[in-house]
Amino acid sequence: MADYPTIRKKQPEGRFRIHFGRKLQIDMDVNFLFVVDVSGSMYGQRIASVNAALAECMAELRQIAASGNYAIKASVVTFAEKMQVYKMNEYPGEMDLPQLKVEPQEDGFYLLTSYSCLYKGLMYLFQKEKIQDGNQGKNTFIFLFSDAKPVDSKKYADSYREIQQCVPFKNAEKYVAYADEESDEYNKNTVMFVDYKAEHIKRICI
Repeated sequence: MADYPTIRKKQPEGRFRIHFGRKLQIDMDVNFLFVVDVSGSMYGQRIASVNAALAECMAELRQIAASGNYAIKASVVTFAEKMQVYKMNEYPGEMDLPQLKVEPQEDGFYLLTSYSCLYKGLMYLFQKEKIQDGNQGKNTFIFLFSDAKPVDSKKYADSYREIQQCVPFKNAEKYVAYADEESDEYNKNTVMFVDYKAEHIKRICI
């Protein structure tokens, strides 16, 4: 049985880091999937904070993997109006972590946040077995970095219901690193993503 990852505040900088339990006693692969929102609302300090948090997460994973006791693999994907795979099923010690950017398109406009894109992309990864742990998703941890401002509420609701039929996604432990300084309350989209486990949502420094 694994000690689930937690997100805790790093002193004295005030930045949040993700800390993975070091008592993992698992013989199968353990997957860590990092999903990053790169829509226009994540521009500037928000995406900079995400990159810093990702670097801290990967450093933590490298230390755990170096012990040789855990078969850890990590993946990094981004989404907005489409999902893009940057890294897939790589060992933390061998991963060259990308510096993610939020940039305008050729027409000068930024991409919008589409949670239907998020769920359809995750559905594809699980159905095509791009993400697999040999344990029906129970050894998979998904971390979403987003300000959780989707613009497609109707499509979002439909895609959310659809992905609930995906057993590996349903079984995975899901967390949100919430990049939003405008409200002290998490919106319903964020809470739904973590299966209504409020303790799995933490604000990152922005």
